[in-house]
Amino acid sequence: MGFVLHGNTVILHVRPVGAGEDEVEIRTGVHVKAIDEHGVMIGDERLEVENVIWTAGVKASPAGQWLNAPVDHDGRVKVERDLSVPGHPNIFVIGDTATVIQNGKRLPGVAPVALQEASYVASVIADRVALKPHSQPFHYHDKGTLAVIGRDFGVANIGRIRFTGLFAWFVWLLVHIYFLIGFRNRLLVLIQYAWIYFTFQKESSIILKVPARFANNTSLWPAGLG
Repeated sequence: MGFVLHGNTVILHVRPVGAGEDEVEIRTGVHVKAIDEHGVMIGDERLEVENVIWTAGVKASPAGQWLNAPVDHDGRVKVERDLSVPGHPNIFVIGDTATVIQNGKRLPGVAPVALQEASYVASVIADRVALKPHSQPFHYHDKGTLAVIGRDFGVANIGRIRFTGLFAWFVWLLVHIYFLIGFRNRLLVLIQYAWIYFTFQKESSIILKVPARFANNTSLWPAGLG
């Protein structure tokens, strides 16, 4: 049994291909209080599990402390509607370091949001240099969410359209390759994906802390680390 915990909203209810008895249960509105080698505490409930995968995200940079600016509970700077720091109209904060509220909800710290924020700030600076007024506040245009869960299985949330499965996985692949810079990069990634897909290989980069007793004897290291 797997448990997928999200802040306070559910993007999609999904069931991976070939799940069988290995269903995915999504819980919202609760916090993980403790984790140990035998399980986790979710709210007041104890769950005994063998494996725990923690995907809580990244910590915001200490820019809020540098600027002495107001921050939220995650350390992200509470910016103005033009993405500037309160009291400092010539300083802008975007991306994971900023918390932007739109329609009563905080925008997620994902690349599409950061890209639109960067484009907006660039337009504000350009208008100021040209001595032009720029009264339009920042507004994020949500073009949808795509993600892959496994081989041949993806999820898509585009406006009111939601779908899962092989087609969603294929759409994710096309969009991912399309937004890469340069034809060479697109071709290289496409070849790499095709190789991994057809050979059933999966590469991963793992950072391990080698015990001191093994540091000077690489023959004892796991295969591939020597």
